[in-house]
Order: sequence, then C-alpha cells, then structure tokens
Amino acid sequence: MAVLERDKLYKDVWSRPCTKIAAELGISSSALKRICKEMDIPTPVAGYWTRVQCGKKVSKDPLPKAKKQTRLTWDVDLVNSKRQKTERVRKQKEVQEVAEMVETQALPLITIAADLENLHPLVKATRTQLREAWSRKDWDQRKERKRFSTNISEDALDRALLFLDAFARGVEALGLKFRCQLDEAQPSRNQQRYGNYGDERGKGICWIEASGERVTFFLRERNKRVTYEDAAERKRNWRSTYEDVPSGVFEFSIDAGWGFKRTSTWKDGKIQRIESCLDQIVATIPLAGEFLKQELLRREEEERRRKELEELRYRMDAIKRKEKEAVEVLEAQSKTHRCAKDLRAYIEAASDLYWKEHGQAPEENTPADLWFKWAEVRLRHLDPLGEGFRPWNGQAFRQISGLFPHS
Repeated sequence: MAVLERDKLYKDVWSRPCTKIAAELGISSSALKRICKEMDIPTPVAGYWTRVQCGKKVSKDPLPKAKKQTRLTWDVDLVNSKRQKTERVRKQKEVQEVAEMVETQALPLITIAADLENLHPLVKATRTQLREAWSRKDWDQRKERKRFSTNISEDALDRALLFLDAFARGVEALGLKFRCQLDEAQPSRNQQRYGNYGDERGKGICWIEASGERVTFFLRERNKRVTYEDAAERKRNWRSTYEDVPSGVFEFSIDAGWGFKRTSTWKDGKIQRIESCLDQIVATIPLAGEFLKQELLRREEEERRRKELEELRYRMDAIKRKEKEAVEVLEAQSKTHRCAKDLRAYIEAASDLYWKEHGQAPEENTPADLWFKWAEVRLRHLDPLGEGFRPWNGQAFRQISGLFPHS
C-alpha cells in the first residue's frame, strides 16, 4: 500500500510526466489524473512537456488552498495495481500472438468471379431462398435450406452473389466450415410450421465454425429515404412523408462479440467497395473465432471462481452459525454455574445457622437432614461442572469446523 500526500504529489506531477509516475505506481495515467482531481491538484495541460523540451517558457499552476472536503492523502493498493497491469499485458500479448499467428499465414488469393455460372452451392441456395421470398410464396410452401444471412434488393442480387461466392471460397480455403442448425438435427414434420401455435422449424442460416466457436456474419443493403412529392402517394402510405428504398450501398458485418478490437464491419464508401476488403474480411474470421474462444474460457474461469467463493461463503456461514450455537450453550452453562455457586453459598449459610442453633449436625431422617441431602443432590445436578461433566467434551463445540480434531 502506497500513501500519496497532496503536497508531495503536486511537486511530482509538475516535475515529470504523469505517465512515468503512474507506471511506477502500477496504475494508468487517467487514474492518476482522477486522483489529482479528487485531491484538488492541478496537472499540466496537453503539450506542456513538449514545450519544456523545446526550451519554451511555461507557467506552473499554483496549488490551491485545501478546503474542508479536500483529501490530503490517497491510498494506492500496489498489489492490486500490479495484478491489473499484469492482466492487461497478458491479454494484449494474447491478442497480439493470435493476430501474428493468422497474419503470418499465407492467405489464399481471393478473386471475384466474372459471371454467375459456377457459384458456390450455399450461394445458389441463398439465391433460391431470396427468390422464393420475393415471389410472395406462402410460408408453408417454402423449403428451408442452408443459406447465408442477407438482406438485399433484387437489383443488387448479382453483385451480392458474386461477393458471397468469393467470400465462401476464401473461408473454405482457410480450412474453415459453414454450419447451421439443419446440420445438427433434421426437423420433424410438425416443426415445418410457422405461426404462434406451431414449433419453429430448424433455421438454415449458416455460421462459420472457427476455433470451435460460432462466428456469424450478415450482408445487407442499406436503405435511403426518399420524400414523397405527390400528396396522393402520401395518402396511400398512411400520410407518411417518405419511404425507404434500397441504396445499392453494401455493408458486411461479423459478430465477434463485445470487446473485439479489430474491424468487424465493412461498408461501401464513396470510392472503396467491400469487394476490395475481402482479404481483410476472410483474415478476420479466425481472429474472431479465437477471440470468442478466449472469452468463453474467461467466462468459465469467472464462473468457477464465483462458485468457489459462493461455496466458501456457505462454509463460513455454517461455521459462524455453529459458533453462535456453541456460544449460546457456553453462556447458558456459565449462567447455570453462577446460579449453582449462589445455591452452594445458601446451603452453607443454612448449615451454619443450624449448627449455631443446635450445636450439632441434624439427626438421621429428620426434616433438616432430608432437606440438606435433597439440596446437595439438586446442587450436583444443577452445577454444569459437577457429576464428572466437562464442558470441552460438549458436542456443540465439536461441530465448529477446524477447531477440534475430526470435526
């Protein structure tokens, strides 16, 4: 644990860059600046140290007078900071290793076909599925087949098919495979229905299996809004002032989960089209699969630690509960022992009184003799330390885990 003092930290941040100070403490420079803000310490503005290196004249902000609520010291947990820094470095190293592993591989040459003659089978299935949807064919008459997830217009179909064909062949050239729910289990007859009362049939939309994980992707055509100029047209469309029409601009995205640090969405620009990014798109698939795998391992490790902590808390609660029960027994025995001591003093006082009045012990079987015998018997039964009883042999104390052998 390091203790930062306000005056000393002020002199330090104005004598060298915050990045160096933060590195020594094992925290980030932004965390150090938050500490300075809480302690009301001014910090150099951006470009301050550059001007110092260039020999330019700079001004130093004075340390304001501490207010009543201003913190004068700050505790920094060096162990926790070092652990967080080590974890950040480890994660960055893992990501870099995975990136180098994929980027050093000889990626296949990906080219766009000149025509639609020899399309990939999954691309052909995608074309058939789209045409069925555009034909307004009844749901129960459509066949579910393996296909790619797309949302495009009829005018952009040819371009989309050529792009998906090149993408599919590039992915398979890396040794990766396309999977879907239809591969896992063939849906039964009653699963071929749609509607609120029928089971949803097996989906045929494909994903890519990379590093044992599911990497999904989606090709869509973005829409643009066109304002209605005819009042009759607006009336026919429920008085809407515009409509969404296909723009011909493509967008391709890969779902690698939150936290993926590489580009996962590509779209057409003013000059560049997504076809020119095919090499980058295909190279990103293994990275996304490896990232999802590492995330799964991380979540499993967190779940394992959570269960361990939960089990530990349960054991500690059980020990506390047994300890409480044992303390209650101990207090009850102590209270009874004090009562027995008072009773013993009372019997001795009664015996002294009898000797004082009669000068001898009570005769056999007289009321006084029977009373003293009865009182002694009751005293032995009442006193927890009588009749050979030893409190350390009690079961209440042996239930406390780790306190007694074999407990």
